[in-house]
Amino acid sequence: MRRSLPVALMLFGCEGVSPPGDLSKFTPVKSLAQVSGYAGKGSELTRLDIDDALPNGTVDLTADYAPKIRYTFRAPATERDISDLGAGPPGSAPKVGDWISVSVRVENSKYWCRGKDCATKGMERSVSRATVSEKGFVPACNLEELWKAARAAGAPTPAAADVKYSADGIDFEVGQPKFELKFDAHCKAKK
Repeated sequence: MRRSLPVALMLFGCEGVSPPGDLSKFTPVKSLAQVSGYAGKGSELTRLDIDDALPNGTVDLTADYAPKIRYTFRAPATERDISDLGAGPPGSAPKVGDWISVSVRVENSKYWCRGKDCATKGMERSVSRATVSEKGFVPACNLEELWKAARAAGAPTPAAADVKYSADGIDFEVGQPKFELKFDAHCKAKK
């Protein structure tokens, strides 16, 4: 069941749902179907940004260093989305059925949920007025597979990587010591 909340509530980190699976071993790519369901019927992934991906292919959302994941989808706007967006400048509101940008943020709520009225559970959906023309994609590999290829190319371990998936490919970066690797959309390392 998809829940949609008014944008004003989302900006303050309230409500949301619990992310699927074990938060200490969250698997962003393997969780895509559940997160996409939360984003909305017919949603398609257009970008996936992961902070602090571990070499075992997981993200520890319970860690003190506050890792986070942001899924960006394109999805057909619903009447509820249009209502949640409220009035805007003339001509700025999408129509029902237009492809809009929908973001789902997943992180440990203790780092961004503050205040006595905060009741977020770690996964929130927000919508944008922007219509989207880019096509969606399905990642061809998961984090564990990327880490395996990165280690073969000299990535330091133990470490955590920031990984950015798009239809054009994947950027894989470890901060210290500095290591960068780019993959094509089929998960082959680029030279």
